[in-house]
Amino acid sequence: MGNHGGGPTRAHVAAVDGFEAQGSGHHGSIASWAARIDHDELPVVRGDLVHHARGCYATLVSFKERMRAAERLLVQRHAPPEQWERVLFWQFHDVLAGTCIEEVYDEAGAELTLLENELAAPVPGPGAAPSFVARHRLDETRPALAREPL
Repeated sequence: MGNHGGGPTRAHVAAVDGFEAQGSGHHGSIASWAARIDHDELPVVRGDLVHHARGCYATLVSFKERMRAAERLLVQRHAPPEQWERVLFWQFHDVLAGTCIEEVYDEAGAELTLLENELAAPVPGPGAAPSFVARHRLDETRPALAREPL
C-alpha cells in the first residue's frame, strides 16, 4: 500500500471497494483504463498548450538558489554532518523538486534561515583590525575559500 510518494492508501482502496459494491467503479490498471478510451472523442488541441512548470523541477527557483548557496557555505565552512543533514532532509522531502504544499515550504524556509544565519561569516567586533580577503574564483565550478591569518 502506497510508497509515501503518491501510491494508493488503504483508504483509497476501500473507497474503490465501496464504488465497486455500488456498481459505480472498479479496480483496474492503466492498460485497462486506456483500452476503454474512445479515441474519436478525445479533444484536439491546436496551438500553445501553455505548459506551466511541466517538470516541477524549477517551480521554486528562489528556494533552489538558497539551497545551493547553503551547500556552498557548508563546503566552505567544512560543516559537520549534522548541518549537512538539515539541508539534505529537505532535499529528500520533495522541497527541492518543487512539489510540496505551502506549509512545508514555510517550515523548510524557516530551517534554512536558521542554517544560513549559523553559517554566515562572523562580523568583526568593535576595535577589530581591518582585514582584506581576496575574492577571486580559481574555478567557476568550485568556490575558493580564503582564510585570514590569525
